[in-house]
Amino acid sequence: MSDARVDSILMGPYGAGKTTLAERIARLLEWPRLSLDEMQRTYLKEMNNFAQVEQVMHKEKSTSPLLQPYHAYVVERAFQDLQRSPQAHVVEFGYGHSVYEDSTYISRVTEALSRYPNTFLIVPSPDPQEAADLLYGNIMSHPLKRYVATRETIYEINEHAVRLYSRYPLAKHVVYTKGSTAEQTCDYILNLVRFST
Repeated sequence: MSDARVDSILMGPYGAGKTTLAERIARLLEWPRLSLDEMQRTYLKEMNNFAQVEQVMHKEKSTSPLLQPYHAYVVERAFQDLQRSPQAHVVEFGYGHSVYEDSTYISRVTEALSRYPNTFLIVPSPDPQEAADLLYGNIMSHPLKRYVATRETIYEINEHAVRLYSRYPLAKHVVYTKGSTAEQTCDYILNLVRFST
């Protein structure tokens, strides 16, 4: 893979700890952090029908297949920009940027990630029910996230994500976080990172 890049990409369900890990890894490696959630609006504004896109994004549930084309577009645009940067980055996917059911979008995102061996799926456990329970606990212990959605919505989002991750893996590595601190998980990821291509 002669054109591979060393950037580290973190994806996972809501409440998996992606932001905490991305910030810590970026700080340790002295790499910029790129959050697709934070950049999403910037990229979507490029679309001719942005007003309509924005309506769909606000109206639909986060598990809606109608959001998949927009999430795939954000991934593709972010990685186009990343390709032009000489600096390696730590890239944090939002929940929706790694959850697809339509083979068209799975193929598009897989292609966008093809040059990146350092892609990590962050989940608490290989057991879907245990993962959903642990994710819910993580969210409820977070001072801000605990008020974002109902218990039913949180479970629906994360059960949907965990089911699709097992069917359509986008990451090269799966990192289970149950029983590990953020520091231990970060060290584990850094031991897997390929710093040369």
